[in-house]
Parts: sequence; C-alpha cells; structure tokens
Amino acid sequence: MGALSGMFMAPPFLAFLGLLPVVVLLYILKLRRTEVIVPSTMLWIKSLQDLTANAPFQRLRKNLLLLLQLLILALLALGLARPFVRAKGAAGSQICLMIDHSASMQTLEDGTTRLKLAKAKAHEMVNEMGRGDKMMVVGFAERAEVLCELTGDRYRIRNAIDSIVATDTPTRIRDAMLMAHSLNKSAAGPVENGGAGVEQFSVASVHVVVMSDGNISDIEDVGTRNLDVSFVQIGETTDNAGIVAFSERALDEATRSSKHQSFVLIHNEHSEELSTTVSLYFAPKVEGPGETGPSVPKEDDYQLLAVEEVAIKAQSSTEVLFSHGNLGQGILKVELDHSDRLAVDNVAWLALRPASHVKTLLVAEGDSMGGYYIKRALMLEPRIELSAVTPDDFVATDEYDLVVFDGFAPNELPDGTLLFFNAFPQLESLVQLGEIENPPVLAKNTEHPVMRFLNPTTVGIMKAQKLGLPPGAQPLLSTEGAPLIADVSNAKQNILIVAFDLAQSNWPWHLSFPLFMQNVVSWVPRLALSEEKSVDTGSALGFAPLPDGYEATVRRPDGAQEKLELDPASNTYYGNTTMAGIYHVKRNQIQENYAVNLLDISETAINPAAALDMGHGEVEAVRGSVRQNRELWRWLVLVAVVVLGIEWWIYSRRAWI
Repeated sequence: MGALSGMFMAPPFLAFLGLLPVVVLLYILKLRRTEVIVPSTMLWIKSLQDLTANAPFQRLRKNLLLLLQLLILALLALGLARPFVRAKGAAGSQICLMIDHSASMQTLEDGTTRLKLAKAKAHEMVNEMGRGDKMMVVGFAERAEVLCELTGDRYRIRNAIDSIVATDTPTRIRDAMLMAHSLNKSAAGPVENGGAGVEQFSVASVHVVVMSDGNISDIEDVGTRNLDVSFVQIGETTDNAGIVAFSERALDEATRSSKHQSFVLIHNEHSEELSTTVSLYFAPKVEGPGETGPSVPKEDDYQLLAVEEVAIKAQSSTEVLFSHGNLGQGILKVELDHSDRLAVDNVAWLALRPASHVKTLLVAEGDSMGGYYIKRALMLEPRIELSAVTPDDFVATDEYDLVVFDGFAPNELPDGTLLFFNAFPQLESLVQLGEIENPPVLAKNTEHPVMRFLNPTTVGIMKAQKLGLPPGAQPLLSTEGAPLIADVSNAKQNILIVAFDLAQSNWPWHLSFPLFMQNVVSWVPRLALSEEKSVDTGSALGFAPLPDGYEATVRRPDGAQEKLELDPASNTYYGNTTMAGIYHVKRNQIQENYAVNLLDISETAINPAAALDMGHGEVEAVRGSVRQNRELWRWLVLVAVVVLGIEWWIYSRRAWI
C-alpha cells in the first residue's frame, strides 16, 4: 500500500480490479436454456453459434466484446483509485497556502529576509492560478490565523499575503494543519462504523503548500493523513548563534542568600566555530514621579556587570555562568556580542522583582500530629507568613492567599488556594466511596506544578479514603482505582485534596513532603505571577488582581500602547506578546516590567530543513517551483466512455469475433 500511495490517491479502490475475473467467469459459464419443440431450426441458425458456449468451463474463445468490457472495468477501477503524476506548477482546484512568519523567518538572505522571499514565491503561485482555482492563505507562527478564506479573488489573496508580518515567536504548525483538514471536505480519517471502529478511507481534495525554513518545533506531532502537501524550502544560510536559555537564582534558595548566579546557554548553528564575548547588564529600578514601581529602562540605564569570552564549536551549545550579588529589583540583560543573520536571539532579559510573601493560614487541632508536620514544613519556606487557628475558631475570609486544612473541611470555603489533608470539602460530584487499607503508590502526574521534582513512590500509607472525583479533576498521585492526591480546582480557585492522614503515613519523613509543600506555595497564583522573571514570546502575561483596578495600559517594546480591561477579583492575562523585549504595564499608580524572550533553539537553528517529517510521512523540500499532484482520473473516465461507445456499436451491429 505504501508504494501504491506514491501513484494513487485512493489505492483501496484498486480492489475493484478483482471484478475482472468475475466478468470472464460469466462468459465461460454454461447457459441454462429451456427445451422447446419447434417445427424447424431454419430460423435459429444464427443462434447455433452460442451453443458452443453451453458446455461449462470450456476453453475461452476470442471475444472482442469481452476484451472491451474488461478494458472499461479496468479503466473505471483505476479512475476511482485517482492516479496522479507530480507536475510543475501550483494550479489546482483548491490550494491551502501556509506561510511561516516566526522568528527564524527574519533571517537575512542576500539583503532580504526569508519572509520576503516566501511572499515573493507566494505571489508567483497566485500568478500561476488557473480559471476556477481557489486559494486560502494561512499565516502560522506560535498560532495560526486564516488571512484569506478559500477564494478565487486574486486581489484579496495578494493583499492577504502582503499583510503577513514577522513575529519573534516559535513555530507551531499543528493549528494550521487542522485548518487544512477542516478545509479538506473528504479528509475524515478513521470513523466509528456501527461501533466496530472500522477505518473508512477518504481522499484529499486540497493541495497544501507550506512555505517555511522547516524549523518547526511541533512537526513530529503533525500528520499529513489524506493531505497532498508540498514543502517549499526558504533560505540557505546557517550563519547564526543565539541565546537559547537565560535564568537567575540565589545560590541558596532557602535562605535567599546574597550570592546569585546567572545562567546563559548559547547555541552556534554555523558550520564554523564561533569565538566572541557575552556581556551581562543590569538596569536598577527607577520609579516615575508620583508612581509606584519601575519605569521602562533606557539603554543608558543598563550598567555592565561582567563580560565572558566564549568559544562555541560548530552546531553545538555552550554554557556561561555569571556570579554576582543580589541585584534587587530591575532588569537583567544578557547580550551576545556578535553580528549574524538573525538578531532577535542575540539578547535576552529577566525582570527581577522583590520576593513576594504568601499569607498562609493553617487550620488544625492543637494536638494534631498531621498539623505539626504541616506547620514544620511551612516554617521552612521563607516566602510564608504563617498563621494558625483551630477548627472551632475558623471563619471564612479572603485575607489569606493559602489556607491549609488538616482533618477539617468548613461548610463555607474561603477565598484563595486551598489544601485539604484527610478532609473533604463539599464540592459537587466529589464523593467518598469508603476506605483503602495500605494503598500502594502506583502512578504520579509529573506534569502538574505541585508534583515537580517529587518521587513519593516509596511512601507508606496505612489507610486512605477512596474518592470519586468530579469531572475535570486531575489525579496527581494514585493507587489502584483511586487517587491519593487530587487537583479538584474550579474556575474560581485552586483546590488540592490529600486523601490520607499524615499521621498514618511516613510521608512527613520523606524529602518529597517539604518539596510538595514548597510546590504548593509556588502554585499560589499571586506568587506564581510575581516570580515569573521571563515569559516566552507568544505566551500570556498574567496580572494579579488589584482592588479598584479596572484598566491597565500595556506598552509594547516597539512603543505601541494597548488598553486592557481588568477583573479586580481574579487574574487577568494579556496575550499579544509576539515581540521580544520589555513590556511595561501600568495599573492605577502601579508600574511593572515584564521580560518576554524567544529562547528557542528551534528558531536559533536556522539551517533549513531538507524535509518535513510529519508523522505519517516525510515531505521533501523543493526550492524551485511547486510540484503538485496532477490527477489523471478524468482522462481515464473519458477513455472508458469512448471504449463503451465502441463496445455498444459492435454489439448493436453483431460484429462478433
């Protein structure tokens, strides 16, 4: 089937060729006639020729009608299988043109950018469109966007192509391919047939043309099932090096020591070794008059902290470490002192903010062993402002960022992030189904933020509650048939449940328990947002709520400003982060800076791909004109009709051979 897929768009229809022996069989089978007494055979002489075929399975004689009928059937079967040849040009009934405008498409090629080269090739395709051809234009980078729906209006298509603007984001093609699948009316793929799960075959009616350098991070997650895809390779150069990772931390996170380090990872995609320097700068916080928070730093505000020499081998990466003191609040910038074909990855920033404190309330009985273990773990966390009350003294309030309950769940839930140990809040569809004795730890969800760096598989538990979780809940730690830790968060707040008593386990004596509590503290929305030093281009900026804060002004790195409506009761997100740099946000009289960086090795590695490995097959790159599948079924059907006419003419004249 794989070899036939290179010749036919619907090879399963070749099964109709199996009808050819059936037609032959009909010709050699004995005819069953009724015996009738007639006065004379003189009028039946012409019919005597058929008597030779009355004997079953005798030798097949030459018969022109048989040969013509076999030829007609073969032509129709081949036509249903839709044979094709690869021909030059992009003419076709439906074309889905996908143009990459991610960061790597800003690479300079002979004085112009790859994106401009892609636009020029796209205009050539528009010029090659024939009468009745239609085209849809999709721009893709971090997200895909339909710029022009399927149309034959060349003016609209050209305007859509010209409207594409380069971004500083990574490349994701999955959404664009889903759009092509939706356009392809017959690309249904596997479907359920009466519950039997029978896979039905469908064929492509859309020609997808991808114009890109092939540096696509999610390419292996994308399939080309039932799609006719061409990959037009854009670009040739490999001359680029860039920063692909940048972080800063205290050497001792627990004590927030004054000794800090900045980590930088640099990748050299060029075919030659690169020797250059890396510079680290810092712009301290400068407040505007009558306002709280830093203003946007200017180039003159950056102070040089350190310079390191680096030698990076061809197509490899090198780490650089900078040691420095606690810099306080401001913008930390690292710059690669090297000029190459792609500039956006030569600089990166971090927004350093003062450490936030999480107001935390522990609700537990004074003599509770579980409460003792929880309190001891929380006191190890310097970001915590801890208070404690007994269940009898608890009152629901919005004063705390994090509330931890041990063996007690109130009727009215407070605001903030909630953590329950051996207690179960009154949530819809959350039910207790009994107890489990000595449940082993069988599975863990390592993708969840509170489970990072945890390995609780050796934890011993004497008894746990068996829970039925509401729809959308996530088991984080599981035993057979039940969760031991579950995330039952809703749209309003984060809620975690630990389904066993700490005093009936040895978990408090494992390193994973204080790590779990630290992860929970970092999971609190206000702290998670405040500690975000860098955001990837294309990802959303998050703002914690402010009392009486209903509007924010966001200033982008290019100086453009946008108004943003705020929700004073919950987090607000801003998603137009297609440009790397510093985003300045003003809410009431409070100012904040956010660092947005590319930091993506797939974009720094600008060497154009020779093919797109799209899961279900490899699509080889073409550098010249697009080569498209030109179907031949129309010609086959036309020949079949002509042969059918000849067969009818011979039969009607009784021209037997």
